[in-house]
Parts: sequence; C-alpha cells; structure tokens
Amino acid sequence: FSASPLLNDVVGFVVHSLLGVPYFSWKYTHARHHGGTNSMERDEVFVPVTAQNAPLLDKPWGYSLPVRLTYFVITFTAGWPLYLALNVASREHKGHWLVNHFTPWAPIFNKREAFYVALSDLGLVAVGAVVWKAAQAAGWAAVAKYYIVPVMVVNFWLVMITFLQHTHPSVPHYSGEDWTWLKGALSTVDRSFGYTLDRIFHRIVDTHVAHHLFSYIPFYHAEEATNAIKPLLGEHYLVDHRPIFQALWQDWGKCRYVDSEEATGKGVLWWKVDPICTKRD
Repeated sequence: FSASPLLNDVVGFVVHSLLGVPYFSWKYTHARHHGGTNSMERDEVFVPVTAQNAPLLDKPWGYSLPVRLTYFVITFTAGWPLYLALNVASREHKGHWLVNHFTPWAPIFNKREAFYVALSDLGLVAVGAVVWKAAQAAGWAAVAKYYIVPVMVVNFWLVMITFLQHTHPSVPHYSGEDWTWLKGALSTVDRSFGYTLDRIFHRIVDTHVAHHLFSYIPFYHAEEATNAIKPLLGEHYLVDHRPIFQALWQDWGKCRYVDSEEATGKGVLWWKVDPICTKRD
C-alpha cells in the first residue's frame, strides 16, 4: 500500500503477528506462489492432488456428501493453520520432513531469509504472551470470544477467498515445461462478493488477475488496472459471476483432483469433475 518497503514491512509484521501469522515467512512463500502460480512443481499453495494420489478416489463413498462436508469443515476452519504448520496443500519437498513457516532452515526458505523467519516467530511469541496474560486476567472464555473466534473468522475468509481465486473447473494446472509464468498468472479467477464486501476486502477478490500480472500495484489502483487489461486479455481474462457461496460449494465438490491426458501424468492437468457432485449441484 506504500512506496516504502520499510513501512509495508512494519505494518505487515504487526498486523500479521496479531492474527497469528508469521509475516516474513508468509511474505516469502507468497512471493514464490506468484513466481510459480499453478505449476505443480513450483507453486507454494493450493497445489492440487493428482489422480495417482487423490485420497479416497477409489472408494465408492469417497465423494459422498458426508465426506465432502468433513473435508469442507476441516479446510475452512483449520486449513490456514495447517498450511503454516505442516505445509498442507503445498508442493512436495522430497527428502524433507520438516516443512513449515516457522523453521528458519525449512527448505521453503533460503539462508538470507532465515533471520526474518526467526523474527516472525518472535512476533508470534510476543502476541502469544499477551494473549496468555489476557486469559489470566479475563479468562479464556473472554479471550475466545474477543480474539480466538474473530481470528478464526478471518482465517475462514482468507481460505475461502484464496480457494476461489485459484480454483475453477476451467482453470488448468501445468507440469514441467508446459508451465510458463504468464500461463500461471492467467490461471486465476476474478469474482465479486458484492459492492460492500469487495471494498471491505480492499478489492482483492474482483481484481486478482491484475494482482498476479502486476503484483506491485497497490490495491487502490487494482480496479483501474483490471479495467485496462480486460479488453487486452479478451477470452483469456477469467471471471466468474456466480453467487459466491454457490460457487464455493459447487467448486469444492467438483474440483477434487487434477489429471493429464498424457500417459506420463505431465503436461496440462485439468480438474476432474465428480459426476455425483455435478448431478447433485
């Protein structure tokens, strides 16, 4: 939001720490997400499972409504902490078992970044100490009501928004040499939460394509940038006008794993639509 990197980092560090997020750690992996969007080997978040390793794919009840609901609840309540702590829904790091956003020597960081990862951890420790003191003074019920539950609500919106930005039956993923940065950047989806929520969320939902093409544009210029690129991109500009919760439920059920038409499982990978969900929705 500012031309000053220092100001951006100071504000980001404080706000993210208050929300239980290691700021610099996530800043680094998010930058790599932008550098490898929708690449099966490079992306850092929402990397889909393939037909070869999709859980429950061979079970007749694997995509039943109870299973679908269970995955839904886990993802949108605990998905964000699980991603930070266990690198869930990210790419595979073969030969490494300790992959998370809290370990300075984790393979998702380089040596130059290690100090700032540790600094992010200290920010979380400081916030944790304040929360502990507040619980001793006011009780855990009050802390849950005024801090823990609101943070969980923030986490829900975060996972929901990012899921919808990168998940749609018509959005491909790429493996190997079939991926390019531009293909990945254009494999994102603009959606709208309505006039009010779009502005509350600083236009991150309905201007996400522009954000991936020009990630240094501040949010208050994102609408202008989006309007400028639409006629240039033409059919390559992806936007979904479905009601947001309808889109969430439908795409959650339909986009369960990706597969390639090539025997190697490489190349361009498309979401495989579950016929049960298609019929039901």
